[in-house]
Amino acid sequence: MWVKLTLTPMEVRHQTCLACHSQELENIIVRDAGRTRYIFVRCAKCHEFVARYPPKDYHNHGRTLDSLLQSTGQSVESGREMLHQLEERKETAQTQFNEIIQILQDSQLS
Repeated sequence: MWVKLTLTPMEVRHQTCLACHSQELENIIVRDAGRTRYIFVRCAKCHEFVARYPPKDYHNHGRTLDSLLQSTGQSVESGREMLHQLEERKETAQTQFNEIIQILQDSQLS
């Protein structure tokens, strides 16, 4: 389902399995030795491969500063600055998530 927005240049949709049309999907996160990350998406109903993509700015909302450092590969000069970056990242991700969920809910009502 695609939702076209008139006020912002954003499209929001639920990803759908092309084999069975289910929206029940699971993400499989893979990181190879070279630190490349990929997210493989598999249908939870029929187990078909749905998609693969490399996340540029991966964020796991429940993780800690160690996770941020590991995912970005950054060295730390200031612990306070890194904590600030982590909190900003969490707040931004939560705000974006809330906005996207609201858009999806609004589109289902119309």
